[in-house]
Amino acid sequence: MKKKINSIFVALFFNALFSFSLMGQNQVFKEAFLSKKSVVLYNLKDPKTTKKTLSTLHQNLSSLGFDVVNYLDSINMFISDEVTKNLTAYFNEREIKNIIFYSQKEESLSFFLPKNILTLNKKPEFMIAGDSVFFLLKKTIIKNKITQKNFLLSPFPEVLNNINTKKTNQIINKPSLKKDKIGLVGLAYGDTPKNILQVEKKEDYRFYFSNGINYIISFYRGTNNFLRNTFGIKELDKHPNEKTLVLVLEHTATRNKFFYYKEGVKDKKTLLLNFFKN
Repeated sequence: MKKKINSIFVALFFNALFSFSLMGQNQVFKEAFLSKKSVVLYNLKDPKTTKKTLSTLHQNLSSLGFDVVNYLDSINMFISDEVTKNLTAYFNEREIKNIIFYSQKEESLSFFLPKNILTLNKKPEFMIAGDSVFFLLKKTIIKNKITQKNFLLSPFPEVLNNINTKKTNQIINKPSLKKDKIGLVGLAYGDTPKNILQVEKKEDYRFYFSNGINYIISFYRGTNNFLRNTFGIKELDKHPNEKTLVLVLEHTATRNKFFYYKEGVKDKKTLLLNFFKN
């Protein structure tokens, strides 16, 4: 499922870009986009200005009558299978009917049904883009004669900075791994130690344990704030909106986790090799 989620994440951006060619072709702005609850997944150009940008974004959407319950950096939606599952459950619990993907770089807004945000190659229900995307959106709403239904809107953007996950203990000190058999999920590198094995992702870790695999290595990629609050990685207390790649060493019996990251390292192979060198 991890490979599928990574593909979905890529497809989300690809479909938003591809949909430019569909603009003006049988697109219908539905009344439910405005009247029902929404969550905004955002992709911003500069993490240092996130607070200011989200404040402006929320003002623009609220002024048009959108009931945005939460804002979430899109990268955090796909940190892990568990995070994606629990965020989806949260959206259902809050009766979210629309997922709005906002790309600041492309100056675009793409509207998805919640069930379709996780469907590979599923195109948005509606998409609009341009230098004045909110002015264009306002013209679209007026043209379709859709009136505002929601008036008790949050005055500030409410950002999702964590989600509940299954509680496990964090391993503080890096274990000695020379005598352990370690499974590496979905990756294979020829220059890793000989006790590293490529394995498929399994939900039930008893499969690994019964096959003599002591630890599993996977990777999380998300914003520092979300990673810190969700998984208790206390060291990620600086630059809350910056994105970090984290190597996760998980014990197959206890499910306890050791987290490793290195500032500035963005690719998995480099982080993995650094992990075994240090």
